[in-house]
Amino acid sequence: MDALEFLDDRGYVALPGLFASDEVEAMSHGLDGRLAVDDAAVRSGDAVYAARDLLRLCPAVIDWWRKPALMEFVCAVLGEEAGVVRGLLFDKPPEQTWAVPWHKDRSIVIQPPSRVSEQYSPPRCKAGLWHCEPPESVLERMLSLRIHLDPSTAENGPLSVIAGSHRPGHHGEVVCLTANRGDVLAMRPLIDHSSPRSAPGSMMHRRVIHLEFAADPQLPDGYRWHEFHPVRSLAAVPVEAA
Repeated sequence: MDALEFLDDRGYVALPGLFASDEVEAMSHGLDGRLAVDDAAVRSGDAVYAARDLLRLCPAVIDWWRKPALMEFVCAVLGEEAGVVRGLLFDKPPEQTWAVPWHKDRSIVIQPPSRVSEQYSPPRCKAGLWHCEPPESVLERMLSLRIHLDPSTAENGPLSVIAGSHRPGHHGEVVCLTANRGDVLAMRPLIDHSSPRSAPGSMMHRRVIHLEFAADPQLPDGYRWHEFHPVRSLAAVPVEAA
């Protein structure tokens, strides 16, 4: 079973070793620089554990992911019109860890709608961004990539998924998804997933760049993505510190 077949069947697939150590270092350095000067990062004390508007906070992310293998993979899954629609950063800093219960990623970020459509949940503004739940047909044509900037182990709250749960009525085994630094995880937003708190006393970070892709530049009924960056708009570029 190849990666595309595995993703279709299980709702996730690991893409190991796509980013070399120096590329991960460059991404980490660039993010640290932006997080230090921007108040959009979500903090607990001095520790940053999330950034909701990562593509604005660090625009270089829009290009960092553009490995030829990843570009081909995304287009093979979503088609040639696919684009990046959102970026987030997650971390579980030492002594500032957190957990997420089982859920599906049903929310998207949009531009303020000129009118409210019954096809969507009521739009709500959170941290300056408008969120809503679109028709399920939109979510079925989306894909997320998670770029691991740190190892994800049993110690630092790794992601778990229920295999096959992206398809109605299909529920397989619970899989704990550990990863090495530089690995990428591709997953469908409708797969059930969760993550626990880091183990007590853990001093490990668990930084993940989470990118969301959509197959279609246009949303139904006149709604518009908050931003849309076509996969094919730029050639792959080297990862360099911002």
